[in-house]
Amino acid sequence: MADKVTPVPLFTYQACENFFKNRKNDDYERIPLLAIGCIFLLVSKLESFSGFEWGNVANFGKLGGKISNLTDYWEIVDFVKGAGKATAAIWPVFTKLDLTTDEGRSEAFGAAKKTALFACKAISNLVNFIEMMVDVGGLKGLNIYKWKFFGSGLGALAFTKLLYDDLSTELKDPEDINELHKEARDRYKEQHAWKKFYGTMITASILAIKVIGFCAAAHSLYGTANVIKFIADRKGELLLTSFATFTAGVLGSHFYGEQMTAFKKLNKAT
Repeated sequence: MADKVTPVPLFTYQACENFFKNRKNDDYERIPLLAIGCIFLLVSKLESFSGFEWGNVANFGKLGGKISNLTDYWEIVDFVKGAGKATAAIWPVFTKLDLTTDEGRSEAFGAAKKTALFACKAISNLVNFIEMMVDVGGLKGLNIYKWKFFGSGLGALAFTKLLYDDLSTELKDPEDINELHKEARDRYKEQHAWKKFYGTMITASILAIKVIGFCAAAHSLYGTANVIKFIADRKGELLLTSFATFTAGVLGSHFYGEQMTAFKKLNKAT
């Protein structure tokens, strides 16, 4: 007799509770700030359609931008992590690898690629933190546009590579799929595919934020036209979309991950 598939809803109280309990998720602290920032930015954009100006009450556009930018406090944490990963990737090249052999040179090249990726992300995160410090008056006398042009450019390169890897890599079955009975495996694979999709959304939204920052800095420095000017002139609307996409990606990835965990418990092979 075939095993019956026991379904699990996507949104459950336990999944919501776990979201707030799971302090290991690096994006946890950013989500409330991004969500509030998105709401304020959205209210600001709706002002022109409502016929009522909120300016005498609050500048929601400025508030939304400032609150969203508070997430840059965590950029310094990401910088430290990125620098640590870069060191871990390149250290074996100087301590263990034999660069006189083809195998050693191949491993060194692989380590160099990893180091470049981590270094680009780390520098980009550091520049975002510096931008936040300039914005709040903590640092003065810096041409932040030059920093932003350089940092966002490196960040865009790193996340372009990550997004390319996400899109070009064939989606594999979950590693633990054989732990479920056969009738439940297709549903489990579908949940896994959605989790990966939302993970790709996160990468794409961060890439978009880096590109927007790069174009805005390029326009401020060089007065560039056409596509870059178009993006720079619509920086607020594009950032709002990117923030909202990032938030949706994190939430979607979390809830599908929780669904997979609960589904596996109820549909284990016997």
